[in-house]
Amino acid sequence: MRPRRILAAALLAAALPGGAWAGVSAANFRREGLTGHADVTYTNDSEAVLSSVKVECVPPGVTDRRRHLNLYFSNHLGGGLPPGYAETRSVSFPLPDETARPEDLSCEAHELPVKLP
Repeated sequence: MRPRRILAAALLAAALPGGAWAGVSAANFRREGLTGHADVTYTNDSEAVLSSVKVECVPPGVTDRRRHLNLYFSNHLGGGLPPGYAETRSVSFPLPDETARPEDLSCEAHELPVKLP
């Protein structure tokens, strides 16, 4: 790619939903043996109405994409996810050993804006 195209792609990626606006947090971490539990909250803190959101969480010690946790948030019948929309989901995930901490769960949101005709 040419340097201008690379710069344009980087600026566009930073400006679109899914960049810096993704409001994902995790709380209420707990452990039961080798299973971790957490509450994952997604908040639409952008100015856009979103069609759907995929929140991808990676448990501690996981490198295989097939073991990532995927949470989907949508409200198609209600016209999308408006600004300020928030929802919490509980997740459970395996821990690799006794030293792994549930608090090391990391999550990222991938947002899709509503496309009007």
